[in-house]
Amino acid sequence: MHITPAKARGVGLFEVLVSLLVIALLAALTAPGLSRMVDRNRHQAHLSMLYADLQQARAMALSSGHVVRLRLFSHPGGSCYVLHHGAAGSCTCDGEGQTQCMSDAALIKSHWLPQSTRLRLAGSVTQLAFHPK
Repeated sequence: MHITPAKARGVGLFEVLVSLLVIALLAALTAPGLSRMVDRNRHQAHLSMLYADLQQARAMALSSGHVVRLRLFSHPGGSCYVLHHGAAGSCTCDGEGQTQCMSDAALIKSHWLPQSTRLRLAGSVTQLAFHPK
């Protein structure tokens, strides 16, 4: 009968704990980088959506023959933008992202960015108008 020495039977508790410590350290070092990457991708997605909406507003103004407006709103809880047909100032966005338009306006789209996204819409003007001509 062959007897196996105690050291050759398998992995000991000390080795397992050292391996877990190394994995925990690697995870702690990579977590901030992953968080920044996720935030950057989320910000890029919002930027791409705004760019697409600006292109849509321009195309709709040219195809429909009506003025299409984009309004920016900033609130303590976040910010939003509203695309609409109608008179200037006829659509608004409240502090919770709810959009309301007067009867002479037609809402095309609104997009709410809560404060938790750490993004804020701001501009030197609060409204852009895309004219058909």
